[in-house]
Amino acid sequence: MTMRVPLLAPSAVLISRLSPTMTSRVDPDGAGPIVGGYDPILREPYPYEDTTQTTASGEEKAVTTVRYSPHVRIPCQVEIKTFEELRQTFSGDAPVTNMVFVLHNKDLKRLGLLFDGAAGCNCVPKLKTNDRIDRVEVLRSPGTISHPFKEKLFVFRIDPGSWGMGPSGQDLQIVWTSNRPATPAEVGQ
Repeated sequence: MTMRVPLLAPSAVLISRLSPTMTSRVDPDGAGPIVGGYDPILREPYPYEDTTQTTASGEEKAVTTVRYSPHVRIPCQVEIKTFEELRQTFSGDAPVTNMVFVLHNKDLKRLGLLFDGAAGCNCVPKLKTNDRIDRVEVLRSPGTISHPFKEKLFVFRIDPGSWGMGPSGQDLQIVWTSNRPATPAEVGQ
């Protein structure tokens, strides 16, 4: 008999996945040397933001190469870490956020967010670093925000959790986040 690990007091996190395909179609510098907005070797967007474009009214407009897919609503458990816990984990003595999300593999599989692994092990999430976390909602009440963000949150790292539980040997994914102020181009996204 396989034992499953449940989520405690679940909420729902809305994550917009970074789209390498859409981002690579953006030519950030026009006739310049960069031909696409996504670096396939480093697997991340080029760090390019153009503020030279203007709107129809003549105002300067910031443009970024980063494009996101529509958000996905995933059941999650929200963990709020204390400063001392964060200082001792992954970010040294300067934590970037205190929010950690716990996702269940059965929810990720249902949403098509797990890669099919060898020998039936479906335990590698399709979520990745730099995916944007849009908001946290009440699980059974879509649109009701349970925790507003002051700054945009992004996926920093994903670790497997609950070793030895579930059919694949793990049931949970731990999503570490980082925050930063929105760039001028991201304000409207």
